[in-house]
Amino acid sequence: MKSHDESNHADTKIQLALISGKDRYSGDGTGLDECSGITLGTFQVRPESRGCVHVKSRDPSTAPLIEPNYLREAVDRKLTVAGLRLIREVAEQPDLKKFIKREILPGTEISSDAALLEYAGETGQTSWHPIGTCRMGNDPGAVVDPELRVRGVDGLRVADASIMPTMVSTNTNAPSMLIGEKAADLIKDSNR
Repeated sequence: MKSHDESNHADTKIQLALISGKDRYSGDGTGLDECSGITLGTFQVRPESRGCVHVKSRDPSTAPLIEPNYLREAVDRKLTVAGLRLIREVAEQPDLKKFIKREILPGTEISSDAALLEYAGETGQTSWHPIGTCRMGNDPGAVVDPELRVRGVDGLRVADASIMPTMVSTNTNAPSMLIGEKAADLIKDSNR
């Protein structure tokens, strides 16, 4: 959806989950509310903030340093607030509103841009579709070339969402399958 009138393209995705809770990804269910309900969530389809992953040790069992830098860019902060306002607008539509008793999180008392942004910063999380850590391209900063070969390493290709140079406007599942199919074709062609 377009989060605001000035958007030139769809910039926001809204998701409806058939659970009520602050953290559906907690794994142990502790993030779920005691009551039944729904969760409306939103995220940008093309965020501009960029994070980084760095090796911390030569020991491969040591976790890397991950700095997501969510909401670093002003446009991301603006669209995050607009997205939160948009899901409230969706919840107010008569066909959905008749099923909603109350807003639990962030709560109707959270209404200013600053308060909504603070809420997003405290509770927001990944959409669990990371991309771009092995970006494909022709420039010196690209990790893989257009044939998915890792630069500087013979015989190694990467064929997953990590090669995507930019975020797709949809779930990464189908594009990842296409990348795998393309990799299979490239490998078959290179063996002929």
